[in-house]
Amino acid sequence: MSPGAIIASMLKKADVAVYDLIKRAVNGEAIADGAYDFNLKADGVGLLLCPEVSDRIPDEVKAKIDAMRQEIVDGKITVDSVM
Repeated sequence: MSPGAIIASMLKKADVAVYDLIKRAVNGEAIADGAYDFNLKADGVGLLLCPEVSDRIPDEVKAKIDAMRQEIVDGKITVDSVM
């Protein structure tokens, strides 16, 4: 509705979760009741820099975002959860 007004969007990759659970079932692995973590490390969530503004975001900012993402995946940064 307002191109260029949104800088980024969080992605919930439901396809990754569905594929993983189906793969577990096909492989005969138990599908436990409860919660599964489909986080950055599992590629279950992501960040999309919106195409309308991406070229205006400085490369050093993009590099910092990528570095912080990797630090989260590596466990160097802990993200609090409401669960």
